[in-house]
Amino acid sequence: MTEPADHELLSALLDREPVDPDALAAALERAEARALLIDFVRLRAVVHADGAGEPLATRQAPARRTLARPLFQLAAAVLLIALGVMAGHRLAPGDVEAPPEPTRIVPLVPAGGLR
Repeated sequence: MTEPADHELLSALLDREPVDPDALAAALERAEARALLIDFVRLRAVVHADGAGEPLATRQAPARRTLARPLFQLAAAVLLIALGVMAGHRLAPGDVEAPPEPTRIVPLVPAGGLR
């Protein structure tokens, strides 16, 4: 079983924290500490793998953004503005000539005897 000090020392090494070289050399002389270091490296590879389970070392750099996406967004915004302008002209109240003529008149009678 590895010592807690070995665990902390190897964890600090992988976290890129300062480590005493003599303590590291002493820890790596023990087989348990070497096995723990290998386990840490395997765990780190799994944590840093992408969704397909591919290790970090074999992943490719993400593709750079191209100019196509911003141009597509701009075209979509222009199209939405044009559709809004066209809808506003079609539904403009200036197209109505006159209100319709009433077919009957309903008199207003107060309720409850107020006169």
